[in-house]
Amino acid sequence: MGGVTGPNYDNVRYSGPDGIRFPLEAQHATFEVFKEIDINFGGSASTVALTADQAMASYLRGTNAGTVGTASVLFPCCQPGNSIFVHNSSGAAMAVLVTGQTGVVVANNKRAALMMDNIAGDIVRMAPDT
Repeated sequence: MGGVTGPNYDNVRYSGPDGIRFPLEAQHATFEVFKEIDINFGGSASTVALTADQAMASYLRGTNAGTVGTASVLFPCCQPGNSIFVHNSSGAAMAVLVTGQTGVVVANNKRAALMMDNIAGDIVRMAPDT
């Protein structure tokens, strides 16, 4: 028995063959993970500056920040429209921001949907944390 093939939402397609697909008739988007990275803070709350390659990730998982303060993840620049999904299981709050900006804080043991805002030049929350 073959695998089940999902519907093909190709009315509008963004950023390549595996990008976000927007079905016009359904009026909602299907998000696909482009790249996932794990950010291990090494046991104490600290700051991690992402490399240009890491900044292309669409899913960040924070771990091992300890329980004191807020751990920070710095993006090198704003990439307008880039969606970022965060799972923070680090033990501390985790700030996600563009270098030099304020960003947003994701609480410990929470997931957040974030997006880069080209007007503010920073990261904004798309939906409440879950």
